[in-house]
Amino acid sequence: MGLHSLSEIFVLAVDGESHDALWLKTFTGIGHDVGTSLEADDTRNVVLGISYQYDLTVSDTISYDTGGTNFSVGLIRLNHMGDLVFAKDFGGSGNEEIIGLDLGAGGRAYFTGVFSDVADG
Repeated sequence: MGLHSLSEIFVLAVDGESHDALWLKTFTGIGHDVGTSLEADDTRNVVLGISYQYDLTVSDTISYDTGGTNFSVGLIRLNHMGDLVFAKDFGGSGNEEIIGLDLGAGGRAYFTGVFSDVADG
């Protein structure tokens, strides 16, 4: 039995007045990929906490690989137009999951979660 995609991550921005979709971004891979948390600032920039299994493609030039069945975590920052600003993987040697996310002054992102074995920063 081959590996296949079980779930993917998406972010959809919807206009508050017209309720029209403004933009949609998807992040795909093999295994279970989950957007675990999301925060937006006053200028509609978004930080997304992710958990992914096996691999995840963030953009044409950024992809991550867990090297196996473990779940790794990361952050993806999108600007108000849905364009990728940065992506950062924080996976360790065990399983990780982001549970909570908050934005601070100066665009700082803080997150909390769970890990097994060794976490990586």
